[in-house]
Amino acid sequence: MNCLSCNKEISDNSIFCPFCGTKVNNDVNNELIPLTITREKRVMGCAIPFSVFVDGVRIGDLRNGNFVQCSVGVGKHTILIKCIEKDVIQDVIVSPLHHSVEVVTYAKIGLLAAIACIKNVIFK
Repeated sequence: MNCLSCNKEISDNSIFCPFCGTKVNNDVNNELIPLTITREKRVMGCAIPFSVFVDGVRIGDLRNGNFVQCSVGVGKHTILIKCIEKDVIQDVIVSPLHHSVEVVTYAKIGLLAAIACIKNVIFK
């Protein structure tokens, strides 16, 4: 797992981070947090779906004005949005203080098709 303070790799059974000294709360590391990836509704590129992956696992297709959801644990997670022209990768660090996380995306027109863009990451 990664330290929530300095983001360095630490042992899963650590009580304190050996790099920055932050106390690691192992009791909440098993808690699952809802992660929502939303695609804003737009006229341009509306017919092209995006494939969404979280930590290498395919979550589903993201269509215009739609969303996909999954649950993630505390720590660093990689979101990959695949589209025809260019893939987008976003790392998100989920803290035990977060109740949910939303990644807002949209499509813009590229040379051949719609390109996925990440507008915002919202921690609640």
